[in-house]
Amino acid sequence: MTRDVVGAFRSRTFGRGGTLLWSGCELTLRSISFWHNRYLLVDGGRSLARIEGKSGGKRPAKVSVDDADSIDPGLLLFATFVVLVLAKDAAAAVAAGS
Repeated sequence: MTRDVVGAFRSRTFGRGGTLLWSGCELTLRSISFWHNRYLLVDGGRSLARIEGKSGGKRPAKVSVDDADSIDPGLLLFATFVVLVLAKDAAAAVAAGS
C-alpha cells in the first residue's frame, strides 16, 4: 500500500511562519503579528485566509476567509492545524523560559 503526501509544512529557520505544500502547490504562511499567533495564508501575492491560533481555550482558532469558494477546505483545515501547533510550540517556549 502506498500513501501520497497531500500536505507538508516547512518552518522558517529564523522567524515564524514558513511554507505550506498542498497538492503540489507552494503557499506561504506569513506571520502578521509580533505578539500574537496571527498568520496570513498567501498564494503568490494573494491572501487566502487569516488564521489566529491560541494554545488553549474553548476557541483555539479564529479563521477569516474573504472568498470561501477560492480555497480548498482541506487546505484551510491543514493551515489551521499548523497554526495551532505553532501557537502551542510558542507557549511551551515561553513557559520553558520563565
